[in-house]
Amino acid sequence: MNAKGVEAAVDLAAEYAALVLAREKALDTPRKANRLFDRAHAIAVRLRATEEGRAALVSLLLHEHRGVRLGVAAECAPFAPDQARVILRELIDPRGRHSFDAEMTLK
Repeated sequence: MNAKGVEAAVDLAAEYAALVLAREKALDTPRKANRLFDRAHAIAVRLRATEEGRAALVSLLLHEHRGVRLGVAAECAPFAPDQARVILRELIDPRGRHSFDAEMTLK
């Protein structure tokens, strides 16, 4: 891992989290929410392509916001399935806005 690669991955991961949070606020405007989702997912695809990027995504599994943890758990499932499953299970209870999506992602 080189320092520039790690720094770039951390910056992209922060952008991913910001887009997920913006999407959460835009859910009452589906077109806007969908655009934000697409942008966040495109960043996640870029991050999954490198070791540094995957590490940056995994670090977001501990994000304070449940929506970010949900989104990143789904993105991490292909390369960190055990870690993703733990987070998804934690999002099911207590019941909340993201519980159903966490359950469906686990299936």
